[in-house]
Amino acid sequence: MFDDTKWHRFNPHWEGRIPGVFAEDQVSVAGGQLNLGVANCEDCGDATYKTGTVVSRMRLRYGYLEISARMAAAAVSSAFWLYAEDDDQWTEIDVFENGGVRPFVDAVNTNAHVFKLPLVPKLDLSHQMLVAPPSDMSKTFHRYGLLWNHDHIEWFIDGRSVRRLSNRYWHQSLNIVFDIEIMKDWMGIPADGELPATFHVDYLRVWSPPESTANQ
Repeated sequence: MFDDTKWHRFNPHWEGRIPGVFAEDQVSVAGGQLNLGVANCEDCGDATYKTGTVVSRMRLRYGYLEISARMAAAAVSSAFWLYAEDDDQWTEIDVFENGGVRPFVDAVNTNAHVFKLPLVPKLDLSHQMLVAPPSDMSKTFHRYGLLWNHDHIEWFIDGRSVRRLSNRYWHQSLNIVFDIEIMKDWMGIPADGELPATFHVDYLRVWSPPESTANQ
């Protein structure tokens, strides 16, 4: 059952990436899994697709997060990330952001963004890195983990460390986000027959010290 006390079925700060728009009917829980869908839409205004997202109501600062997931088998982005946009700071950590068809399924896209920080309002910083997946991420479930502490950020796939970044900037409390998006400028438009498609999340586990969470 979807827990509306802990999660939004939409993004409170963003309607979605055109030509897609977030729609609550693309969020479901079945078989113990979170399912985020993407489908064609004829009555979505300027959008021609509707997609699913969930955003945590609580924020997290530091800890270890791990999910088991299977990417949607389409030219769309299945993503697991953390972000917050406040008046004086705006940062983001992407555990992964991945397409489900070749060539996008052949590398895990990880990233960490800084869009704004106190006293540095014009900072625009990104650290992207591609890492090889263990197998086709749209056909099998894999475990994706993120260790985030005061000193460094580290990414894991199936328990194996694949990337480590010194933490100079990412100390803002962030919301946890899952979504599926149409990335027209990156992946193009899904081919005929690819939709509807679904991003499956089997579980999310979070380990963090009690003082690391704060209400949104």
